[in-house]
Formats: sequence, C-alpha cells, structure tokens
Amino acid sequence: MNLVNLGQLKAEDFEAGASGGVFLKHEGMRRYFGAFEEWMISAREGAATFRETLQEEVRRFAAAIRARTPFRPFRLAGEAECVTLSAKT
Repeated sequence: MNLVNLGQLKAEDFEAGASGGVFLKHEGMRRYFGAFEEWMISAREGAATFRETLQEEVRRFAAAIRARTPFRPFRLAGEAECVTLSAKT
C-alpha cells in the first residue's frame, strides 16, 4: 500500500486475471520487489536490518524447536502481545 500511496505504483501497473483477481504487471512487480529489497536491507539507526532480524528469528525458532523449549516471537513496536509457542512432544 505504501508504494501506491507514494505514487510508485499506479492503476496501470495492475491487470485483471482470468480468475477475477488483480495482479501486478511485470514492470510493477519489478518496482515492488526493488522497493521491498531496499526496505529489507535498510538499517535503522543502532539496529539490525529487517533481513538480519528475520534471520536471527529463524535461528532462535529452530533452536527452540530442537530444544523443545518455549519460543517468544519478535514483535514490532506497538504490536499486540503474541501468543507464546511451545513444541509439543
């Protein structure tokens, strides 16, 4: 939505599909993925990039599964409390 709000994606970047859905055309998809990649690698001041944060989260989740210990997922600032997941035997 941000790309639409910023005018980087416009109505002409979309097309109706045979199934009735709406899809990005090739050029719109290229701009979307370029912006997404830029967002993934942009570092916030004093913090890891979102990609680094996701990679660490996957490592922590895998370790919790292997150890059969509770896992508390990462939350973005202002996000509601998440349910604690635990592996069942």
